[in-house]
Amino acid sequence: MLLKIDESIFNDHRNYKLGALIIKNFDNSKRVSSVEALLRGTFVQRKNELKNQDVSELEIVKNWDRTLGNFGVNPDKNHPFIKAMFTKLKQEDQLQHTNLIEDISKYFALKYKLPIFALDIDWLCGDLSLNYTKGNEPFRAKDSIQVKYCKEGEAAYLDEGGIVSRYWNHQQCKRTKLRSKTCNAVFLVEDLSGIHMDVFGGILKEMQTAISKYLGGYIEPYILTEESAVIDLGVQGR
Repeated sequence: MLLKIDESIFNDHRNYKLGALIIKNFDNSKRVSSVEALLRGTFVQRKNELKNQDVSELEIVKNWDRTLGNFGVNPDKNHPFIKAMFTKLKQEDQLQHTNLIEDISKYFALKYKLPIFALDIDWLCGDLSLNYTKGNEPFRAKDSIQVKYCKEGEAAYLDEGGIVSRYWNHQQCKRTKLRSKTCNAVFLVEDLSGIHMDVFGGILKEMQTAISKYLGGYIEPYILTEESAVIDLGVQGR
């Protein structure tokens, strides 16, 4: 099964790159107090920084707002990942533990102010592609029982079963939701702002070290760009 980015995405977003950390055979059922402490500390730090700031005025948020707006989505109603994360941070007193892989994901997303999320790749149906929708692909949000159908031209992560992440990174589907029994996953780290490749690679390396320490398993790191837009996830999925 492949992870790939369609050339149409790069035609519209020349600076886009995607970090992918494939992790296999890990134990997501345990709790690690040091990871939860890291998450709490970074949460407090970012909350203090944003106390007197308007999330919508942050440059990285403006960048993703424009991206969603360019394919007809209202980013004030359908927040891109980074905007949703910062908005939630300002509204809540603390982030609650969910599961280990999500705690690690949230920690690095807050630390580096980047869209970083993970998917259970055993629940993918065929290749996973970042592409524009043809229209009427189904989507069921991870905390909903309602199935919705998209319009043509929405950027999304798609497989043969429908939309895996709607409006690019706005919301993930229920099928690939991380669970305590998840043992094969991919971390997706997204950059639209042209972070230098060496810096971006350093972030992935730090994540790989932390994942190996706290989560275990076998890890394969990749960076997808216009010149190298396809990798093999190495699983059969559904």
